[in-house]
Amino acid sequence: MRELAKARSPLCLLLLSALEYVYPISRSIMAMEHQQSPLSISPSLLDVSTLLRPFQSDPAFMSQLEQAGVLIVPTNVGGDRKIFAFPATTRDVYDYLRSSLKSQTSVEAAVRDEDYREYEFHSDQIIVPILWVSENLLLPLVVNLIATYVYNKLSNQGDLRGKRVKAEFLYKNPNGKQVSLKYDGPVETFERVTLQSLSEQGVPPYDEKGTGSENRDAV
Repeated sequence: MRELAKARSPLCLLLLSALEYVYPISRSIMAMEHQQSPLSISPSLLDVSTLLRPFQSDPAFMSQLEQAGVLIVPTNVGGDRKIFAFPATTRDVYDYLRSSLKSQTSVEAAVRDEDYREYEFHSDQIIVPILWVSENLLLPLVVNLIATYVYNKLSNQGDLRGKRVKAEFLYKNPNGKQVSLKYDGPVETFERVTLQSLSEQGVPPYDEKGTGSENRDAV
């Protein structure tokens, strides 16, 4: 058997050499495929009419919400019990966006004051409230503002390495489909990965004039 083991044909040796080369590459590819992307995009049933339906009994408040360019939306934290609440960052995000966007659009929260409640998770992750954006021309600016808010908040706590952010944006894409874009991953890549995804969907980058880099009719 030792003699047979030594007497390998040139073809056999060539195949073994090829396997030794391919195997580590295959393992590397499989490892990359199993790495979970921090970003996901899926259809959303939450259009503006659905969001505003609970406020039909208050026409004045409903009108105020209808005119908002950015709506802060509660999260269902109760599963089948349908308990809606906002993350602990909501008040800060609300004030920051209203201040930053006051010359472009209005920012509102889809909740009455008496119904407002918060939830909080104690971890290195910062959770941003769900944001419904009425015009996708505003999306890149809103993403940039959220990235700045998160960076400033976490940088005050020290090193950003290992810190994570969870965010969700609801909007109508250039094809007219209502979608949900979710990011759950490292702070360092949040803005770059999210803006790249929007660009790939055909959302134009935001310019300082608030008109986007493309004609409105193309969106």
